[in-house]
Amino acid sequence: IDGMSRHEIANLLNFVNMYFPRVVGLDVLFAYGTADSVLLSAIQQTPNIVLATDAAQVSGTIDPTLVPDASWGAINLAAKDMRDVIRTYQPYIISQSGDTIASFAQALSDLYTDEKSTPDISEKYIYFPSQSYEHIEGTSVLDGTYTDEQLADMLEDKLVLISDIHNPFDTHVVPLTYMMTGCELHAHIVNTII
Repeated sequence: IDGMSRHEIANLLNFVNMYFPRVVGLDVLFAYGTADSVLLSAIQQTPNIVLATDAAQVSGTIDPTLVPDASWGAINLAAKDMRDVIRTYQPYIISQSGDTIASFAQALSDLYTDEKSTPDISEKYIYFPSQSYEHIEGTSVLDGTYTDEQLADMLEDKLVLISDIHNPFDTHVVPLTYMMTGCELHAHIVNTII
C-alpha cells in the first residue's frame, strides 16, 4: 500500500473482499487517530479482519468502538532497537496499560484456524523456512494487472496481509537475510504458529 491514500486503501480492502480471503491483516497504524468514513466503512465490511495496534502506545489507532467485530493484534516485535536480530516472538504482549493483547501474528493465526489461543507471553523461536511470500502491489490489484482468475487464485481462502513493505522504519534484522520487512516477519510468525 506504499503511498496509497486512505481512500485507496479502502478501495483495496473492498476489492480484496470480493475474492473471499479467509483472513485479512491490515498492518498499518493510522497516524491521525480515527480513519475517515470511507476507510472505516471498508474495515467494518471486511469479515475476519485483524487491525494493527502498538502495545507501547494506545493512541494512533482506529477507535475500537467503531469496529466492534474486528480483531486486534500488537505489531511490536522482540527487538529493543532496529539493529537487534529478531529470532523470537511473543504470542501475547503486555501493553503499556498492563493489558495482555495478542500479537498481530497470533491474532491472524487464531482467526485463520478458528481457534482461540491461550495467552502466553513467553518468547518463542520463529521458524524461517527457505520459502518467501508473494508480494503484490496494492495498485496492481486495483488497476487490472491481474485477471479475475489470478486474483481468485491468490486471495480466495488465503490469509492476506496488507502493509507498506517499502517503509524503511519497518525493516528488521533477521538470521537468514540482513533485513526483512515487518509484514514478511509477521508472515513467518504466522507460519510458525500454524
